[in-house]
Amino acid sequence: MKKNLLLFGGSSDVGEAIIKELSNDYNIYATRNTGKIFSKVKQTFLCNLRKLKDIKEVVKNVPSLDAVVFSTYPEILNDAKDFNGYLKTETLLRGYMYAMTEVINEKLKKGGKIINILGQSANNGLPDAPFMGMGLAAIHNYSKSVNATYGRKGDFAIYDILMGPMNTKMWDRIPGKITKDWRDNSKEFVNPNIPAKYVKQILENSIGPTEIIIDGFYSLPRQA
Repeated sequence: MKKNLLLFGGSSDVGEAIIKELSNDYNIYATRNTGKIFSKVKQTFLCNLRKLKDIKEVVKNVPSLDAVVFSTYPEILNDAKDFNGYLKTETLLRGYMYAMTEVINEKLKKGGKIINILGQSANNGLPDAPFMGMGLAAIHNYSKSVNATYGRKGDFAIYDILMGPMNTKMWDRIPGKITKDWRDNSKEFVNPNIPAKYVKQILENSIGPTEIIIDGFYSLPRQA
Protein backbone atom coordinates (compact mmCIF):
# COMPACT_ATOMS: atom_id res chain seq x y z
CA MET A 1 0.00 0.00 0.00
CA LYS A 2 1.27 3.46 -0.88
CA LYS A 3 2.12 5.89 1.89
CA ASN A 4 0.85 9.47 1.98
CA LEU A 5 3.07 12.51 1.49
CA LEU A 6 2.28 16.22 1.45
CA LEU A 7 4.59 18.36 -0.66
CA PHE A 8 4.63 22.12 -0.14
CA GLY A 9 6.07 23.73 -3.25
CA GLY A 10 5.08 21.14 -5.84
CA SER A 11 5.29 23.64 -8.70
CA SER A 12 8.96 24.46 -8.01
CA ASP A 13 11.72 22.79 -10.02
CA VAL A 14 12.78 20.75 -7.00
CA GLY A 15 9.15 19.95 -6.22
CA GLU A 16 8.64 18.54 -9.72
CA ALA A 17 11.77 16.41 -9.33
CA ILE A 18 10.52 15.09 -5.98
CA ILE A 19 7.17 14.13 -7.54
CA LYS A 20 8.95 12.17 -10.28
CA GLU A 21 11.18 10.44 -7.73
CA LEU A 22 8.46 9.43 -5.27
CA SER A 23 5.22 9.02 -7.23
CA ASN A 24 5.57 5.23 -7.51
CA ASP A 25 5.78 4.80 -3.73
CA TYR A 26 3.62 7.62 -2.35
CA ASN A 27 0.23 9.17 -2.77
CA ILE A 28 1.45 12.74 -3.23
CA TYR A 29 -0.65 15.73 -2.25
CA ALA A 30 1.04 18.85 -3.58
CA THR A 31 0.59 22.59 -3.18
CA ARG A 32 1.17 24.93 -6.09
CA ASN A 33 1.24 28.67 -6.62
CA THR A 34 0.45 28.46 -10.33
CA GLY A 35 -2.28 26.93 -12.45
CA LYS A 36 -0.07 23.96 -13.23
CA ILE A 37 -1.63 20.51 -12.78
CA PHE A 38 0.53 17.47 -12.06
CA SER A 39 -0.38 14.13 -13.60
CA LYS A 40 1.45 12.05 -10.99
CA VAL A 41 -0.10 13.48 -7.84
CA LYS A 42 -3.21 12.42 -5.96
CA GLN A 43 -4.42 15.99 -5.47
CA THR A 44 -3.13 19.55 -5.84
CA PHE A 45 -3.99 22.64 -3.83
CA LEU A 46 -3.52 26.27 -4.75
CA CYS A 47 -1.71 27.65 -1.72
CA ASN A 48 -0.01 30.93 -0.85
CA LEU A 49 2.34 30.24 2.03
CA ARG A 50 1.78 33.77 3.31
CA LYS A 51 -1.94 33.06 3.80
CA LEU A 52 -2.62 30.98 6.89
CA LYS A 53 -6.17 30.18 5.76
CA ASP A 54 -4.76 28.56 2.59
CA ILE A 55 -2.47 26.38 4.68
CA LYS A 56 -5.25 25.38 7.07
CA GLU A 57 -7.45 24.38 4.13
CA VAL A 58 -4.69 22.21 2.65
CA VAL A 59 -4.02 20.38 5.92
CA LYS A 60 -7.74 19.86 6.54
CA ASN A 61 -8.18 18.15 3.16
CA VAL A 62 -5.31 15.65 3.20
CA PRO A 63 -5.36 12.23 4.91
CA SER A 64 -3.04 11.13 7.69
CA LEU A 65 0.51 11.66 6.52
CA ASP A 66 3.64 9.54 6.64
CA ALA A 67 5.83 12.41 5.44
CA VAL A 68 5.83 16.10 4.61
CA VAL A 69 8.35 17.83 2.33
CA PHE A 70 8.86 21.59 2.11
CA SER A 71 10.42 22.92 -1.09
CA THR A 72 8.92 26.35 -1.02
CA TYR A 73 11.28 28.99 0.38
CA PRO A 74 12.05 31.47 -2.44
CA GLU A 75 15.07 33.69 -2.95
CA ILE A 76 14.16 37.15 -1.60
CA LEU A 77 16.86 39.71 -2.32
CA ASN A 78 17.03 42.64 0.10
CA ASP A 79 19.37 44.96 1.96
CA ALA A 80 20.35 44.29 5.57
CA LYS A 81 19.43 47.89 6.46
CA ASP A 82 15.91 47.69 5.04
CA PHE A 83 13.31 46.73 7.64
CA ASN A 84 10.71 46.27 4.90
CA GLY A 85 12.92 43.49 3.59
CA TYR A 86 12.57 41.80 6.95
CA LEU A 87 8.79 42.21 6.94
CA LYS A 88 8.53 40.54 3.52
CA THR A 89 10.50 37.57 4.74
CA GLU A 90 8.81 37.40 8.13
CA THR A 91 5.36 36.76 6.66
CA LEU A 92 6.79 33.85 4.68
CA LEU A 93 8.56 32.42 7.73
CA ARG A 94 5.33 32.72 9.73
CA GLY A 95 3.44 30.74 7.11
CA TYR A 96 6.20 28.13 6.90
CA MET A 97 6.17 27.55 10.66
CA TYR A 98 2.38 27.54 10.76
CA ALA A 99 2.30 24.88 8.05
CA MET A 100 4.85 22.77 9.88
CA THR A 101 3.13 22.91 13.27
CA GLU A 102 -0.30 22.43 11.70
CA VAL A 103 0.66 19.16 9.98
CA ILE A 104 2.45 17.97 13.12
CA ASN A 105 -0.61 18.57 15.29
CA GLU A 106 -3.29 17.47 12.83
CA LYS A 107 -2.06 14.91 10.30
CA LEU A 108 1.48 13.56 10.79
CA LYS A 109 1.55 9.94 11.95
CA LYS A 110 3.71 8.80 14.86
CA GLY A 111 7.21 8.22 13.50
CA GLY A 112 6.51 10.53 10.56
CA LYS A 113 9.19 12.57 8.81
CA ILE A 114 9.41 16.19 7.74
CA ILE A 115 12.05 17.16 5.19
CA ASN A 116 13.01 20.78 4.54
CA ILE A 117 14.80 21.82 1.36
CA LEU A 118 16.70 24.82 2.71
CA GLY A 119 19.91 26.63 1.74
CA GLN A 120 23.50 26.53 2.97
CA SER A 121 22.85 30.09 4.19
CA ALA A 122 21.11 28.53 7.20
CA ASN A 123 24.65 28.02 8.50
CA ASN A 124 26.56 30.75 6.72
CA GLY A 125 24.34 33.76 6.08
CA LEU A 126 23.54 35.25 2.69
CA PRO A 127 24.84 38.77 1.96
CA ASP A 128 22.40 39.53 -0.87
CA ALA A 129 19.40 38.15 1.02
CA PRO A 130 20.19 38.53 4.74
CA PHE A 131 16.64 38.17 6.00
CA MET A 132 16.10 35.07 3.91
CA GLY A 133 19.27 33.58 5.42
CA MET A 134 17.98 34.50 8.86
CA GLY A 135 14.67 32.74 8.18
CA LEU A 136 16.39 29.58 6.96
CA ALA A 137 18.60 29.60 10.07
CA ALA A 138 15.50 29.83 12.26
CA ILE A 139 13.90 26.82 10.55
CA HIS A 140 17.14 24.84 10.78
CA ASN A 141 17.52 25.60 14.48
CA TYR A 142 13.91 24.58 15.06
CA SER A 143 14.65 21.24 13.37
CA LYS A 144 17.53 20.59 15.74
CA SER A 145 15.41 21.42 18.76
CA VAL A 146 12.61 19.12 17.58
CA ASN A 147 14.99 16.23 16.98
CA ALA A 148 16.48 16.60 20.46
CA THR A 149 13.03 16.08 21.95
CA TYR A 150 10.38 14.51 19.73
CA GLY A 151 12.90 12.91 17.37
CA ARG A 152 14.77 11.18 20.15
CA LYS A 153 11.50 9.78 21.52
CA GLY A 154 10.48 8.50 18.08
CA ASP A 155 7.39 10.72 17.77
CA PHE A 156 8.52 12.45 14.56
CA ALA A 157 11.74 13.86 13.12
CA ILE A 158 12.84 16.69 10.85
CA TYR A 159 15.57 16.39 8.23
CA ASP A 160 17.15 19.43 6.54
CA ILE A 161 18.82 19.40 3.14
CA LEU A 162 20.95 22.53 2.80
CA MET A 163 21.35 23.42 -0.85
CA GLY A 164 23.73 25.68 -2.71
CA PRO A 165 23.04 27.00 -6.23
CA MET A 166 20.76 24.83 -8.32
CA ASN A 167 19.81 24.76 -11.99
CA THR A 168 16.34 26.23 -11.54
CA LYS A 169 14.18 28.97 -13.01
CA MET A 170 15.05 31.15 -10.00
CA TRP A 171 18.15 32.53 -11.73
CA ASP A 172 15.98 34.19 -14.38
CA ARG A 173 15.11 36.90 -11.85
CA ILE A 174 18.51 37.18 -10.09
CA PRO A 175 20.92 39.96 -11.19
CA GLY A 176 23.83 38.69 -13.30
CA LYS A 177 26.47 39.92 -10.85
CA ILE A 178 25.07 37.72 -8.09
CA THR A 179 24.74 34.75 -10.42
CA LYS A 180 28.38 35.16 -11.47
CA ASP A 181 29.54 35.04 -7.84
CA TRP A 182 27.74 31.74 -7.31
CA ARG A 183 29.12 30.26 -10.51
CA ASP A 184 32.67 31.43 -9.78
CA ASN A 185 32.66 29.92 -6.30
CA SER A 186 30.88 26.62 -6.94
CA LYS A 187 32.11 23.51 -8.67
CA GLU A 188 28.78 23.40 -10.50
CA PHE A 189 25.11 24.21 -10.11
CA VAL A 190 23.18 21.24 -8.74
CA ASN A 191 20.36 19.69 -10.76
CA PRO A 192 17.01 19.43 -8.90
CA ASN A 193 16.94 15.63 -9.22
CA ILE A 194 19.87 15.40 -6.75
CA PRO A 195 18.03 16.67 -3.64
CA ALA A 196 15.02 14.63 -4.79
CA LYS A 197 17.12 11.46 -4.58
CA TYR A 198 18.28 12.40 -1.06
CA VAL A 199 14.66 12.94 -0.04
CA LYS A 200 13.93 9.39 -1.16
CA GLN A 201 16.91 8.01 0.77
CA ILE A 202 15.82 9.76 3.96
CA LEU A 203 12.31 8.37 3.62
CA GLU A 204 13.54 4.82 2.95
CA ASN A 205 15.73 4.57 6.05
CA SER A 206 14.62 4.44 9.68
CA ILE A 207 17.45 6.75 10.68
CA GLY A 208 19.82 8.93 8.71
CA PRO A 209 21.63 12.26 8.60
CA THR A 210 19.49 15.09 9.96
CA GLU A 211 21.56 17.61 7.98
CA ILE A 212 22.86 17.17 4.43
CA ILE A 213 24.83 19.89 2.62
CA ILE A 214 24.79 19.87 -1.20
CA ASP A 215 26.21 23.19 -2.32
CA GLY A 216 28.93 22.51 -4.87
CA PHE A 217 31.53 23.54 -2.23
CA TYR A 218 30.17 27.11 -2.25
CA SER A 219 30.15 27.45 1.54
CA LEU A 220 33.78 26.38 1.97
CA PRO A 221 36.50 29.02 2.53
CA ARG A 222 37.73 30.80 -0.58
CA GLN A 223 41.30 30.23 -1.71
CA ALA A 224 43.52 33.25 -1.11
